This record gives sequence, structure tokens and C-alpha cells, in this order.
Amino acid sequence: MKAAIIAAGIVIAGFIIIYAVTIDEGLFPQDSTERLSGPIQIGVLAPITGDLADAGQDILEYAMVAEEDVNTYLSESGESWTINLIIEDTETNPDVALEKIKLLDSMEITAVVGPATSANTAAVKDYADDNGMLILSCCSSAPSLSIPDDNVYRIVPDNKYEGGVLASAIEERGIKVLIPVYRNDAWGNGLVESVSNTLSKSDVIVREGIQYNTESFDFASSAALLEEMVQDEIRHNDRSKVGVLLASFNEGADFLPHAAKYDVLDDILWFGSPGLMESLAVTDDPAKISFANSVVVIVVLPSMPENPTVQRVNGIMEERLGREPIQLMYVKYDAVWVMALAVQETQSTDTDELKRVIKQVAASYSGGTGKIVLNDAGDLSGVDYTVWGIVDGEQSRIGKYTASDGAIEIDLP
Repeated sequence: MKAAIIAAGIVIAGFIIIYAVTIDEGLFPQDSTERLSGPIQIGVLAPITGDLADAGQDILEYAMVAEEDVNTYLSESGESWTINLIIEDTETNPDVALEKIKLLDSMEITAVVGPATSANTAAVKDYADDNGMLILSCCSSAPSLSIPDDNVYRIVPDNKYEGGVLASAIEERGIKVLIPVYRNDAWGNGLVESVSNTLSKSDVIVREGIQYNTESFDFASSAALLEEMVQDEIRHNDRSKVGVLLASFNEGADFLPHAAKYDVLDDILWFGSPGLMESLAVTDDPAKISFANSVVVIVVLPSMPENPTVQRVNGIMEERLGREPIQLMYVKYDAVWVMALAVQETQSTDTDELKRVIKQVAASYSGGTGKIVLNDAGDLSGVDYTVWGIVDGEQSRIGKYTASDGAIEIDLP
């Protein structure tokens, strides 16, 4: 087939946003006689309350900024329709997420951006598949949801990749024994399994660790048990060879004051997840900050390019939130754009039509997360990572992981 190039540009607040796509002739409708008009509803499932409430506010605001920018773009492109985000709070609860997707279905909404967590995405997946709804998750990463040809797409890598990068960081730091403390849900179990599977090919021993219930956190008992496990390990290993992996959402920061009661727990190296870093970025709780100041925590995050669009959007976010936004949540902005552009290309919200083009549309869009190349399972692939360190309470870039050669570099101050 012949290739064609479609391009559109728009000036928003002094910056030019370019959407360009190289396509095969016949992939998208060229001469549709039925163009969309009026408001087109797109569902948004966001964790406005619950375990991810801190990040949920950022997720919501990024979606709303995207809605404004998309509608400006559509107007300047000569379209006679706009997107209208219908926002529902999942409460970071799988049962509520299922209720909310059923509500969106009752409103005849087929295109849904979200949910944010893997547990919530797993809860809505079968309903979406069975009822012809398309899910574009900004943040779910459990490997168990990497399924080709279903109705779930995710613009983040699954935990197999993140776990592999985290395992590389653990090896690079010379850790010989790792004790995981993690959420007992699809995301937490998937991340720890990925780290463990990768490290099984090395001489690093991963202990069974400590799972905690996501509905009722008994962190006092978990911290006491962790202290016993660490004490046992340092009888046989140098302290510098023992590490803890805290695989948590925002509640991970609540674990820290309990860990602070045990001197041995601030003598070892900690590895964390994005949720922990996000929570520490916005907390003013002195008990949480105190322990964070006394340990080193290493976290890996997909790299984000520096570009004018990111700077402009984050400036808007900072003004609205009254603080710096959690930049990892920028993927929600991109998810709204990708869904809207798929609707534009097909002039439809029909799930089969959207699925036909969404990978090509995503690859053609360049936003805050850079190029969005989706693999056969519909997940982001081939991304570089930035290694972050929480050192003396300050968050800073301390290294990088390059996907092309699997090389990791870490430079702790």
C-alpha cells in the first residue's frame, strides 16, 4: 500500500503542538461522509480517593488539561466535535471500578481512559472485553494483564520490564540478599515476581518477604517482622549486602514511621517503587520525612523527555495544584490525547474501529512520554529508565538504564 502523511499543528500558549502520522493508504477513512459533531463522551476512571488519592488529584488535573488542549486542537483542525470527559472515582477499589465501568456502559460510553491501578484494571477487563469497551490505562503495569487482542491497552511498560531494571539496580549495588515488603495485589505480586525471576539468574537471594493486605495495613507487625528478618540476615552477611524492596503505592510512606523504630532498618539499602517516591514528594509528615532522611531509597522510573509541551503543561499543573505535579502522572495527559486522536482518525467511538488504529495513532503521537510504541499485548515497549535516589530526603537523578543495550549506571553521592 502507498504511504501517506497527515500532519496537524496548533499553537497553544505560544507552543506549537505537532501531530504527524505516516500511514498506509486505506488504514484510516479518507473520505468519510459521516463526520462526528457535538460533544463526544470519553470515560475517565481515576483514583480520586483511596490508596492513590495523592496521585489521583494529579491524574485528574492532567486529564482536564488534556481535555482543554485536545478541544483547542480539534477546533483549529476544523472539527465540529469536542471531547467531554466523564470522570468517575474508582476509590482505588476494584469493586468500585467495576461498578463505575458498568455506569459508563449504561451511558453508552465505549472509550475509557483508566483505571490507574492493575487491580482495578483487572477488575474491569472482562466486562470491557464482553461489552465492547476500549480501556486505555495510563498506569497499570501488572504482567498478568499483558494479553494480546483484548480490549485493554496500557501506555506504560508492564512490570516484567520494570522488574528487570530494578533487578539490575539491585545487582549493581552489590546486594546479595533482598527482602521484599509488598502489596498483595496484581501489581505488587507481579513486580516482586519479576524482580525475583530476573535475580534467579544471578547470585542474589530473594527471600519470601512480607505481603501486606491492601484493605487493612498492619504496618506495625510488618515492620517488626522485617526487623527480625534483617537481623537474621546480617548475622551471615555484611549489612551493605542486605536490601529491602518496598513495593507499595502511596501507603508505603506510612510504613516508614514504623520502620524507624528499629535502628537496624536504617543501616541497609532500600529499593522502592514510584508510589513511595510520589508520596514522599508531597508529604509534610515529619515522621515519614525523618526516616526518609536517614536511609537511601533507589527507585526506577520510565524516562521522560524534556520538551516545551511538558514544561507548559507542568506549569499549568503547578499553578492549579499549588505545588509541583507528580510528573509520572503525565501519562494521563498523553492517554487522553491518544484516545481522542484515535476517535478523530476513525470518526467513531466504535471499539473495533478504535482498536484498528490505536497502535498506529499512539506511535505517531509524541507527547510527554515521548514516542508511544505498543507491543503485541498493547503495552508500552522499549523504553529507557531513569534511576532516582532519595538521599538525605532529597530526590535526585542518580543514574540511567538504556533499553537498547541493557546497561545501567548508578552514581550515589
